[in-house]
Amino acid sequence: MPPSDSPILDDIKSAASELIDPVLDALGGNPWPRRLINACNAAYMISDRRLGSSLPLLEEAGMLKGTRPLVFVSGIHDVHAGFVCRTDDDGLLVTFRGTLPPEDMIFWRWAADWLHDAQTVPMPWTVGERDYGQVASAFGIAVSSLAQDLLETLETLNAGSASAIRITGHSKGGAMACLGATLIREQYPDRRIEVCSFAAPMTADQDFIDCYDRDGLLARTDRFQNALDPVPYLPGGPVIRQWLDGEKRLDEAKKLMLVEDAIKALPEWPYRQFGRLHFLHEEDGRIQDDEKAESAAWDAVINAVVKMRFREMIDAHSGAQRYLTALSPAADESESETGAD
Repeated sequence: MPPSDSPILDDIKSAASELIDPVLDALGGNPWPRRLINACNAAYMISDRRLGSSLPLLEEAGMLKGTRPLVFVSGIHDVHAGFVCRTDDDGLLVTFRGTLPPEDMIFWRWAADWLHDAQTVPMPWTVGERDYGQVASAFGIAVSSLAQDLLETLETLNAGSASAIRITGHSKGGAMACLGATLIREQYPDRRIEVCSFAAPMTADQDFIDCYDRDGLLARTDRFQNALDPVPYLPGGPVIRQWLDGEKRLDEAKKLMLVEDAIKALPEWPYRQFGRLHFLHEEDGRIQDDEKAESAAWDAVINAVVKMRFREMIDAHSGAQRYLTALSPAADESESETGAD
């Protein structure tokens, strides 16, 4: 794990300090998106079932002073992980860790996590005794393996009296956050539950979304998506087919060496995006969440693919970089106008 004086940690803290103003302006003064992305980045520091040097990020995430996070893990090499902490508004914060990055110091742990994510076939999801639709098996297996430990941790922290239970995650962690929310809501139906994901892949089918809506979770689910980030469109069979068949971009497909037989072989996964989208523009870092946000996000990714901006697309997915630094120009302008910290 990185030491407390790690340059990586310094970069994350520096980027986080630049995020406040544009998010607050765009979301009506709500500080939680900034706090939650810090929690997501802290989750990547879980090692040996503890969070180690993540205290500065946890403080940025709003963890109550004088308390400590409780970590839960499962899977080979503990590839599925997260933590719960008390927050300074008498709430609880549940954070699921995303897929380990290639620079993870333990190669086999990284490889096991990525191989697990390749399990994209649907599996049934049940909540209590209810059929809750279908979900991508990689995320369903991960959350199921953590469920008992997670719910016991919430009970230890007296979740039944929390002012709110906020659930978040980046990438794989964002997908897990939505599934985890269904189990937490079943256990604590009277608590206010809010879900916020960053760069989450497509997770579940329409039947799941309908159940999720009936449980009151959809209206309190937000998702942040960076310009150029392709992961929210994965698993990508239907997306690529829609692009080719619906928009007839066969010439562009040839540029990408996509052949017709390969396209026909793509699986018809039923997964859909859901929750209120907050799209982070590449040019000016502004947040768009109106009815045109979906098409703006789609166009940004497609144009990046056509122009083969693959290095930038990888950077766009980083929780420790793009999801913090995409807004830094706007933050600088806001500071010059308002004098905010």
